[in-house]
Amino acid sequence: MALALLPHIALAEAAPFGLPVGSATLQDVKQTLGPKTKLENAGLNKWSHGPMLKSNGAGLGIEGLQSAYFIFSPQEKLIGVLLTLPKERYASVKNSLRSKYKLISAQEPFVGNQLARFRDGEITIEASAPHMSFEMELTYTHAELRALRDRKSQAEAAQKQRTERSNL
Repeated sequence: MALALLPHIALAEAAPFGLPVGSATLQDVKQTLGPKTKLENAGLNKWSHGPMLKSNGAGLGIEGLQSAYFIFSPQEKLIGVLLTLPKERYASVKNSLRSKYKLISAQEPFVGNQLARFRDGEITIEASAPHMSFEMELTYTHAELRALRDRKSQAEAAQKQRTERSNL
């Protein structure tokens, strides 16, 4: 019985460029992608306070890829990937994701912002195409990064309210 589940478990890990989000390390990303594309230090991430790497997308094997950001925890574990692509790729990207991951929500009005959200274990994958943009974003976000982002966003909003209240 356990062996019957093994193929499903092996496929259940979101791994853009073959790098499992949540378990790949900074060194893994450099070793895997360094020979294919130029990776640059992009500073510390606002939410995780971990390092980030950036690529212009050349050599990564995704048509039209304009940029790729790799976000790490302070312990250098890959917890987020942000890809920027031309907006006209939205439908094909969404269909590719649909064949691999569970669709949890989709907003696709005839005119307006398009968003498809998928889930794979602790990873949320979002394809977002804003109406007034020529670009779309594809993000792979580990639960750890989402929690940090949500917590810090709430703290920023509370601080803004306190500042506004004291100014009135």
